[in-house]
Amino acid sequence: MQEEPRLFTKLPRSVIAHGAPIIRPTGVEKLDWEGEVGVVIGRPAKDVSVEDARDHIAGYLPLNDVTAREFQFDRTPGQTTFAKSMDSFCPIGPVMLVAGPEVDPDGFTVKSWVNDTLMQEGRTDDLLFPIPYLVSFISRYVTLMPGDIIATGTPAGIGHSRKPPLYLQPGDSVRIEVSGLPPLINRVTATIGA
Repeated sequence: MQEEPRLFTKLPRSVIAHGAPIIRPTGVEKLDWEGEVGVVIGRPAKDVSVEDARDHIAGYLPLNDVTAREFQFDRTPGQTTFAKSMDSFCPIGPVMLVAGPEVDPDGFTVKSWVNDTLMQEGRTDDLLFPIPYLVSFISRYVTLMPGDIIATGTPAGIGHSRKPPLYLQPGDSVRIEVSGLPPLINRVTATIGA
């Protein structure tokens, strides 16, 4: 059993909006999707308790943690942050569900669709680490600021884990659904420089 979250960062240039293209860079063939809930921080959080963590959350939105698997797994050492931080590799939106006492962070369903085929389905109550714990844990070491977004982790069903593996191709459409929110939809564009 994993005792602590495995953390990485995504650079600001990776963030794109609903409807913007996911760009597959030259040389990337193992482009993968990861449907997740994005947790938007609403007020500074430094060393907050699990019990107080929800007071620092502004809201929740669909997020696609796009990853170039060859940089994450086929290199020594693996380059997880780089594999997940390329331009356009963090689609978010289209809207945020505002946090409040009536919104249960353990009650979201997350689904990922590629070209109208359901690839992933899970619930946030199945996460290895609940959302309030993630906020608390990260805030022990990093001051979370308004606008920061935490990606929660993804359900089973990513392309890399399929037999045989399945990766995104130019023209594919990816739809991430989080219960209570409109879907996040982005299309993969042709390889740059091809």
